[in-house]
Amino acid sequence: MSLHVLTEKRHNKVVLKSGHFYTFKYKSFENDPEPLIIFINAISGIHENTGNQHRYIQGINLNYVPKKDRKKFMETYLKANDLSKGDIKFTWKIIKRKYPYISFAIRRYFYIPNYYITNLQEIPQSAIIDAVNSNVNKDFSKKVKVLLNQKIKQLKGKTKK
Repeated sequence: MSLHVLTEKRHNKVVLKSGHFYTFKYKSFENDPEPLIIFINAISGIHENTGNQHRYIQGINLNYVPKKDRKKFMETYLKANDLSKGDIKFTWKIIKRKYPYISFAIRRYFYIPNYYITNLQEIPQSAIIDAVNSNVNKDFSKKVKVLLNQKIKQLKGKTKK
């Protein structure tokens, strides 16, 4: 069995669609127990070369995007969403090309076991701005940058030896 990339994924009774906003509670969190994401895709299957099993969804967690970048991104997202009549799709290539300043906010969330993701809800188009604004005080971007700098220092220390 090979890996499958799905732009739609049913989890319990909710169908996740690429480019749509969702919120949920996540049991296996590092920093954010209640992510606010734009769903990108779901990955499932067994990697042909490594034999590793993949069963997760990928999304842009807006709580990891710095506040100033979040506002900038939302402006461009809303314009693109209007142009696509609410059927905007996200892929890694699109994010890297159009929104490189938020690519570090992509997170993976295991959907198996089922209890990892609970209270999954799609945020309607009319409520997106309110949802983003209500989470404006959640900003995990600084924490991620600190961890990244620590890892870089560790790697530099290993290469000197």
